[in-house]
Amino acid sequence: MNNYTKLPIGTLIIAVALLQITITIPMSCAQEEPVYGGTFVFSGPAEPIILCPVLAGDTYSNWMLAECMEPLVEYDPDLEIVPELAESWTVTDEGKTYTFNLRQGVKWHDSVDFTAKDVVYTFRTIISETGVAVTHFDPVTEIYAEDDYTVVVKLDRAVGGFLDGLVGGWLGTRIIPEHIYNTSEYALRDNPANFDPVGTGPFKFVEWVKGSHVEFTANEDYWGEGPYIDTLIYKIIPEQTVALLAFEAGEIDYTTNVPLHELDRLKEMEGVSVVTNPDPSAGVLQLGIYTQSPGPVGDYRVRQALWLATDTQKIVDELYYGYADAGSSSIGTSSPYYNPDAGAKWGEKPDYEWANQILDDAGYTIGTDGYRFTIEVQTRVGQTDREDICMILKEDWKNINVNLDIKLTEFTTLSDNIKWGVPEPDAGRDYEMVTWGSSTGPEPNTNIFPRYYHTGARNYYSYNNSQVNELLLQGQVEPDLATRKEIYYEIQRIMMEEDLPLFPLTHGHSIHVWWSTKWTGLPVLPYAFYSGFDGVSMVPEEPTEEPTEEPTEEPTEEPTEEPEEPTEEPPSFLSQYGMALAVVVLVVIIGAYMYLRQKAS
Repeated sequence: MNNYTKLPIGTLIIAVALLQITITIPMSCAQEEPVYGGTFVFSGPAEPIILCPVLAGDTYSNWMLAECMEPLVEYDPDLEIVPELAESWTVTDEGKTYTFNLRQGVKWHDSVDFTAKDVVYTFRTIISETGVAVTHFDPVTEIYAEDDYTVVVKLDRAVGGFLDGLVGGWLGTRIIPEHIYNTSEYALRDNPANFDPVGTGPFKFVEWVKGSHVEFTANEDYWGEGPYIDTLIYKIIPEQTVALLAFEAGEIDYTTNVPLHELDRLKEMEGVSVVTNPDPSAGVLQLGIYTQSPGPVGDYRVRQALWLATDTQKIVDELYYGYADAGSSSIGTSSPYYNPDAGAKWGEKPDYEWANQILDDAGYTIGTDGYRFTIEVQTRVGQTDREDICMILKEDWKNINVNLDIKLTEFTTLSDNIKWGVPEPDAGRDYEMVTWGSSTGPEPNTNIFPRYYHTGARNYYSYNNSQVNELLLQGQVEPDLATRKEIYYEIQRIMMEEDLPLFPLTHGHSIHVWWSTKWTGLPVLPYAFYSGFDGVSMVPEEPTEEPTEEPTEEPTEEPTEEPEEPTEEPPSFLSQYGMALAVVVLVVIIGAYMYLRQKAS
């Protein structure tokens, strides 16, 4: 009895076919190497304010900082935390001690080594100088370096999402160079490096021409992959229509600031890519309110009446062309902590009758001019969608005899008026209402706490509710996800049904428009402008065949026309090799099969 098992010939054929596939697939699907070089131009509607991450709380400053400065950790496309300047970390002592192992061989743009002293100095400065991330460091009791590449951070309590708060983005925790900032020559806010930054990132700062552009050049000594672009330029173009014309003319390569009604047309343009999606970073366009204002908006009854008279669905229907959802809460709809019933008390809005009744009961009578009072709203110059929103609000509020005065304001002035990043409740804020965008992010503690805690670094509303303060502290330390969700649900309910320190107008979608025939590797995260452009490179040019010149010949007698045989390009060496190898393997297998079969019989 022999132990040989006959193989079906079909199995042999399949094996050979699979062998052929494995030979040919790598040749046809090989990834092309990124192309180095080129100048990439992107645009935005506003000027950055300051290029020191400890002090920069606005979108456009952080957009610039994403190119040249880096944090310890970062989000990947799935919003998972991954290493950046910290190569790894451990969490011990029941979540109260974080030990960061730093990446070695990283250099600042002036060729000085990046070490633990830079991290320790940055974190201590955030606390001592009331940086925009100061609220996140409230539980921190100790920060020290164990050696040149190990940093230890100790907390007085375990905090949910503490690592999330160290992500770059807009959170103010990118690392600054100790050897430049730790000087007696300048106070932190007066240091020239705030406008001429030195970082560790993929691009080096070149210049900032106010009102025009910010320029970067490739960091050839960058520790990570890339960058592939030689020059990176941010153009400041406040008006959306101007930005659109510049994009279509090829003067800019990427933008997020175009009129929404033009997106469908742009999607049909050859060579243009448009990506739009609900914002996982939970963006909310809101009407922020100075709750301590001596004017009418300081009265919560006025805020309730105005909210009842605000038609958020009309705003979305008339202005956003399907690229936003009607606002309903201080947390965006794509967040797992979003409470869809936060403002259920108000029912279907607008309800002008109820709003008028509230104002009548509160004693706000109608004057001879037909209005109870006038409120000023400040909105950014060039953001036409926000101007249009204010016009809708103006018409809505006429139904309750309230006049809205719209004041167009430059972004830097607007930020100063609301005292953005100043945690003191009575900080001399100079506004009543303001249109302002905010992002919750994947972890609510990183942005909800500093916005609504009474001493929060981003609480430009000067909002203070003792019950909300207590719930925010509970949300920081609660480990159970379901219980945490209940906490943030209740925070939203109190804010939307009782206090209304803000009116959530829209839950926005992220928008990215770029020339995909010219550039590849763009970050299309919802907050791509926080992710940097170090992976962007030029699209490889298609090889072109040079035309061959036909020799000039004397006229000859026309030959009889015969059908020409089609000519084919000879297969490449690699494909010939693959085919030949497959044939050889097939012959060997068939020969072995026949030999064994004959032997078995």
